[in-house]
Amino acid sequence: MKDFNVLIVDDEIHAVRGIVAGIDWKGLGISSLYTAHNKKQAQSVFMNHHIDLLLSDIDMPKGSGIELLSWVRGNYSETEAIFISCHSDFIFAKEAIKLKTLNYFLKPIDYNELELEIKQALNKIQSNRDMNQVEESYLNLQKVHRSNQETTFWKNLIDGVIPSSNEDWKEYLGSYDMSFDEHALFLPVMAHIRFSSNDKYLNRAKDEKNFIRFIRREVTKCELATTIIKLSPSHLLFIIQKTKTMKDEDHMTSLFDHIVSQSQKYPNHNVCFYVGRQSPLYKLVSVINELKDLDKNNVIYKNKTIKLDNYNEGDFIPQIPKSVWMERMKTGSKEKLLADIHEYITSWETQDLNVTWKSFHLFYQDFLQIIFYLLQKKGLEANKVFSNNLLLNGLENIDSVEEFKEHILFILKLTMEQTHPQLDNSNSVIDQVKKFMEEHMSNHKLTRDDIANHVYLNPDYLTRIFKKKTGFSISAYLQQVRMEKAKQLLIHTELSISTISLECGYTNFSYFSTLFKNSTSLNPKEFRKKCTGRDA
Repeated sequence: MKDFNVLIVDDEIHAVRGIVAGIDWKGLGISSLYTAHNKKQAQSVFMNHHIDLLLSDIDMPKGSGIELLSWVRGNYSETEAIFISCHSDFIFAKEAIKLKTLNYFLKPIDYNELELEIKQALNKIQSNRDMNQVEESYLNLQKVHRSNQETTFWKNLIDGVIPSSNEDWKEYLGSYDMSFDEHALFLPVMAHIRFSSNDKYLNRAKDEKNFIRFIRREVTKCELATTIIKLSPSHLLFIIQKTKTMKDEDHMTSLFDHIVSQSQKYPNHNVCFYVGRQSPLYKLVSVINELKDLDKNNVIYKNKTIKLDNYNEGDFIPQIPKSVWMERMKTGSKEKLLADIHEYITSWETQDLNVTWKSFHLFYQDFLQIIFYLLQKKGLEANKVFSNNLLLNGLENIDSVEEFKEHILFILKLTMEQTHPQLDNSNSVIDQVKKFMEEHMSNHKLTRDDIANHVYLNPDYLTRIFKKKTGFSISAYLQQVRMEKAKQLLIHTELSISTISLECGYTNFSYFSTLFKNSTSLNPKEFRKKCTGRDA
């Protein structure tokens, strides 16, 4: 027995002190012992602390022990009680029995008998605790199992594992311990949560979790979602079952608008809610797929609630001035062309245009046609200049006008740099490659392909232009960068030579020493002693 709390109540201070001193409370496993001298004080103790056992006098001037226990039974039913009184009148004993007291002691008290009774009371309390814990554990397991069954059912339905036809879905409900009214309607609402793409943003992972937790909590608080399914790290699906008490859809949409408004306190995140239409279970999957398409095509709006039935399905078809842009590409009017394209794409957000992902695709096709034309004029082949993932998979992870604009301008800058190498490029591809190698030299697995992919160029093409510009192959330049870093660490730090080897991207210490000696005519230990006078 352990961790029990006991409250002693008696209007006579000496009586309370006697009980406190006369019982071996520590030996009984009592962690907290509280005292009170009237009903009001005792009630205050109950309201501020959990009490397992109450020892109370019956006859008290400011509220009897009978009245106190009656109040306790109405508010703290699990508390056990023992009465102490100087009256042997059966009326008191009868009232005590009605209130389910464990025993009734007459003053003066035999502390040995009282201690034995308290011990028995604590045994009963512990037994009740154990039983409650078993019952609670069972209920929790049952609840978790039920929740897992429901989640599995919905995910299997959405993923097509369960047929969604009206004839087939009913037989699957029984195997998942699920049941719905035959005429039940469900409303799917999908949330797309976007996070800042700023790499310098601190505590990103923690804040992302907090934001998702906030969205789930706010939707649940509105008592809307009966089921929440995580479709992806940034997509949540809320399935709301239609009931008689359910609010009308306009009111419900305003609730999601309120959540969007509340989400503004997270400046690095935004959310869009896509509200579907009420449907029977066998039609639900098709509505969810419509929401996914609606989300994919929403490249303009952030922090907004969008209803499926209000969506305009027409796509904006960009009409780009091909001849003008081609001429500027040929003549090398890089800055003017960048400004034109920046202004053109930016205007999509300020005009009332139904810009969608399909609009991106149509623009991209025409834009690539211009790029391929220019490369052909310069005698270059696109597949031998750019990496495959730049042109072919360029739109895969783009879902906003701003990201699309950045991608288009990047391709344009890269193309102009290869087709007009005479232009003054302060932030050229070669500069980017050098910076990347300096920042990642400690990665011993760094390859030519990794470096080329960073600047979206074909590895063979990058090797050729890099050597033309610097006089070094990529591997030779990387080795030179690593040797220069090793020199600096040997001179300006007290790191061990083996640690410096790892810092410079070499896991084989002997190989590092050989390369270093080939570069400086001294091994690392000799170099450090010559430059600093220190031994390694």
